[in-house]
Amino acid sequence: MAKNMEHTSDDNFSTVKYLIRISYSIKGIVSVMDIIGALFGQTEGLLNDLELRELQKSGRIGRIQVQNTSDKGVSAGVILIPSSLDRVETAILAATIESVDRVGPCIAQMKLEEIQDIREDKRKQIMDRAQALLQKWEQDTPESGELGESILEKMRVGELIEYGEEKLPAGQDIETSQQIIIVEGVADVKALMRAGFRNAIATQGTHVPQSLIELSKKKSCIAFVDGDRGGQMILDELMQVTEIDFVAMAPKGLMVEELTRKEIIKHLQNKKTLQEYKAEKEQEGKEKQSPAQNPQPQNQFQNNRSFEKRRTVKKSTGFRNKQDSRKKITPSNNFNRNQKGRRPRYDQDKPNEYPQRPVEPVDPKLVEHMKSIIASNEALGLNEQNDQAFRVGNTQIFTTLDSSENTKKLIFDGVVTQRLIEKAAEKNITEIFAINLAKNLQVPADKKISLKLFRDYIQ
Repeated sequence: MAKNMEHTSDDNFSTVKYLIRISYSIKGIVSVMDIIGALFGQTEGLLNDLELRELQKSGRIGRIQVQNTSDKGVSAGVILIPSSLDRVETAILAATIESVDRVGPCIAQMKLEEIQDIREDKRKQIMDRAQALLQKWEQDTPESGELGESILEKMRVGELIEYGEEKLPAGQDIETSQQIIIVEGVADVKALMRAGFRNAIATQGTHVPQSLIELSKKKSCIAFVDGDRGGQMILDELMQVTEIDFVAMAPKGLMVEELTRKEIIKHLQNKKTLQEYKAEKEQEGKEKQSPAQNPQPQNQFQNNRSFEKRRTVKKSTGFRNKQDSRKKITPSNNFNRNQKGRRPRYDQDKPNEYPQRPVEPVDPKLVEHMKSIIASNEALGLNEQNDQAFRVGNTQIFTTLDSSENTKKLIFDGVVTQRLIEKAAEKNITEIFAINLAKNLQVPADKKISLKLFRDYIQ
């Protein structure tokens, strides 16, 4: 194989607009000079205004480059012609070169591959470089004015990525950062990115995705939630199924996405450890339990409420929801944990303090199971004979149910959530005994799940 190429180090296309690229195939062994001679000779006189020699003399086209190889009696390669002509003239010139059909005595075939816009490549290089400079500038200097903030916001929001199989919205540093910030929705992620935090990820609702649960095991986690009831619900779910280390909360009545950059930074700097957060909630619960201050029991989102101070609540009843054809369960009050994560036992010294209501009798074996699991933060699966199928921590209940085949009843030392209802329906569980129920639970219409509370069977 023979190969030759015409090229010098001072060849460049920095002063031209377009680059014509033509491939060729010639039946015969020819040299680069033969090909260039054919281009000039066969196009001469075709177009007086676009004569190759005149165009080169005036600098309207650059030096013609030919990359030529020969093998088995055939010469092939690429012709490169830099052009400073306008678009129409460049297209005519390319068509003219493509009409060349012979090089010396050899038959030739020319084919236009592309007309490359050199200026477009330059524009892209300029934009990429400008963005890199802006990013470096941002790290070294504070924000300045509304115009600069608008540019920074567009740049940061553009870096939003999707994480995991559930395609959760997240910042671009979610995988590389040692610490992550868990928020509720995509608007919260964007708010944190505007504030300079690229390690945020959204739960997209109270149902915490599995990929986020797995990620929380590898990273240090901050739960940053809205200052409303929905934010508290998400935080309760996160504390049950993920391994969070710190808690930050927006001011009461505000959402994370509504906070300014300075407010976001302030709340993250003032985050509390999970232990500090639980201790504060416990203290609040004790203060609100005082009859002189607040004779009414707290709602289900106020942690550490004394088990003995609970009031009797009517048993939840299901009803048909016409919009989604599912049963709705009215929740009762929570049995909340003390600082060490355990709930107080029932007060055996005051058996008549709270009047009991009629309840459906159950197998005494179930009552014994309930007594054995109180304040353990565990879940107990039973078969049809009410014998134990498994006993695991509350955080492992979902993965355990996935692999369990003969579980018919579930005894749960915690609050039944919508996610647990859906998993129980999926596994054909018929009865759930628990400390309490979350609000607005919905049971699929084609499933029959009986929800019962410990307080109805243990005095």
